Amino acid sequence: MNRKTKVYLTLFILVCLTFGDCRKVFSISALYKSYDQYEVLQSINYVVYSISKIVSYNDRIILTNEYDNIINNLNFDVINDKKIITLLTDLMDVLTEEIITTRQKERITNRYKKLIERALFDSIKNNIISVNINPANLTSAIANTIVSAGSIYINYQNCTEDYKDVMNDANAELEDYRIKYLNNMRSSLLEISWEILKNYDINDKYRLTEKQAQEFIEAVKIKTPDLRYRTMKRLLQDNPAFQEFPEFWYQYGLAAKLSNAINSPNDLINILYEYDRTYKNLFRHNPTYAAVAMERIMLRPKNSYINKEDLEIILKNSTNEDWQNYLFAGIKYLELGEIDKARDLFQRNIDNGHEVSLNARLLSDTYTSTDTSYKNLLEKILADNRVSNADKLYMIGKSRDIYYLNKFKDQIKAIQVSAIKSRNPFNDRPLYLVQIPVDWFLEEGPFVVSLNTGEKEYELTCESLHDDRIAIDQETKSVQIEFDSIISPSDKPNESIRLSLRHPLIDLELTYICNNPKDFQDLKNNIKKVVKYVPLIKSTLATYEQTKIKYLDNEYYWHDGNFEIVE
Repeated sequence: MNRKTKVYLTLFILVCLTFGDCRKVFSISALYKSYDQYEVLQSINYVVYSISKIVSYNDRIILTNEYDNIINNLNFDVINDKKIITLLTDLMDVLTEEIITTRQKERITNRYKKLIERALFDSIKNNIISVNINPANLTSAIANTIVSAGSIYINYQNCTEDYKDVMNDANAELEDYRIKYLNNMRSSLLEISWEILKNYDINDKYRLTEKQAQEFIEAVKIKTPDLRYRTMKRLLQDNPAFQEFPEFWYQYGLAAKLSNAINSPNDLINILYEYDRTYKNLFRHNPTYAAVAMERIMLRPKNSYINKEDLEIILKNSTNEDWQNYLFAGIKYLELGEIDKARDLFQRNIDNGHEVSLNARLLSDTYTSTDTSYKNLLEKILADNRVSNADKLYMIGKSRDIYYLNKFKDQIKAIQVSAIKSRNPFNDRPLYLVQIPVDWFLEEGPFVVSLNTGEKEYELTCESLHDDRIAIDQETKSVQIEFDSIISPSDKPNESIRLSLRHPLIDLELTYICNNPKDFQDLKNNIKKVVKYVPLIKSTLATYEQTKIKYLDNEYYWHDGNFEIVE
């Protein structure tokens, strides 16, 4: 931001905050607007908290979030004091040079999505072999995962280590002189706060001091749930200021829940309602308020009434970047039977490019397979490269329409098996090379690939695509897995092989027959002739052709280049 832009921005803020809402700049009535004492108090407390948070974490990502909250999200209409505006303007000046780039923001967003995916699949796998999660179980797992993870910046605060490599091209810490400047601003803020409290006749005991803010931030950082809860409980007892600070009630409620110090869901819900009691319209969109509402919904017993007011709070305090909030709300509207609202929220995420595959799957579950709308949706999804093959096959299987399966046949046929000569020249037994396009996998999800030769069955179980036992061919964009030669006691490829791919969203079995087994003895002799020159050699012994697939209890055979269903 150049100096000229900063001047215009400062003037704009000053005009807005002096006269109220910008749309009322020329309205005389705006000059006489009365201001809520607690709105003014919270604006002061938030600035104290924000500066303390930036200094305590010494992290450019957290700084950027605070910057965005002030410059883009703070509801300046509740602040009517020029001195606070001057302080905020100065604060923006010092923070501007430290905010992260758009590219770095995208990296953090992508990492957050991956962490959500990982947590989701961890929560539903239990037994990795148990797949084909029914829609009810899947949506319940998604809702729990979203609430546990929190918003992107709440998650970053709590799981900094999981993001540590995101900023690998820049120093994540602040420059020393900026920390010094922020510390100096605290002194200016104290002086301004005293004047404002006096002008608005606000009781000083509810003013958040620098020391209190710092103690609160350090309490939130505590990893041990019981200790965090006890520390925050003492903070509340010793400092009346926290009674009127909404952020405290959210963190205190979480600490109570995680420590199991308060077992009654109703008591926890009541703690979270303290957030509502103290909350003032300080932000246009408040992700913490949305998180509070989601926590309350999840604390209520299963099959109990979902408070629509909480859903409205979630939507009111979310932006397009808060895709997880729309996903959560869509799931809860489904539970209420408000299908159109759920569809609209899932479609919103798809249109904005957020978790397209998962939202498409959930959107498809809002239709019956015989609906014309379902078929129209299926056509769009099959053409959408953002939707995973697993989710496409799920929707095709649900339709049980051979027409759509044949439109998808190339992706299925791309799952290939071949027998290869071991790269160890002293091993005569074949290896089996399995090649599966990456689109069939969940990047952050666990999976099992098993191969059955008729003599033995072996499984490879992986926690994610980052497993060292698999290779990813970047040119073909396929996962390559070699099954060890001990899989077969014979010295030649098996005539028939069954391959299965299982992960939390799919259970697919494919049958293959051998196309062209070669003469092993001739190949072995040829390899021995060149072994001293090429110690590791890989040669194809046989390729395999798909003959049948099994999915969702239906079997489909290949016939003349297309699938036919077996009744």
